[in-house]
Amino acid sequence: MDLNPFIFVEKLPTTGDPNKIYLVPDPEEEGSYIQYNYSVGKGWIELGKSNLGGIFSGYLTASEADNRYIKKGEISNVATLTAIKEILKGYVKKSEVYTPD
Repeated sequence: MDLNPFIFVEKLPTTGDPNKIYLVPDPEEEGSYIQYNYSVGKGWIELGKSNLGGIFSGYLTASEADNRYIKKGEISNVATLTAIKEILKGYVKKSEVYTPD
């Protein structure tokens, strides 16, 4: 079940989910988004603006992550895979860490 009320899009689609708020980049202000909601019968309604400039500043963008990391499915070289496993030795998955109730 998707509980996230927001959808980031570059431009508004023809129609939308009336239960979501669509965030479109504001061409006039970097880091700012125009909020829209789709209303059946009325179309797109502008709700306001959100300035998210500083909120995500510590995170990588999708393209930065693609340039920095290799995806599991793209590791085909056995030597590379072996080297990665050696580097990751000693690390555990969060799911493997015991947390008391």
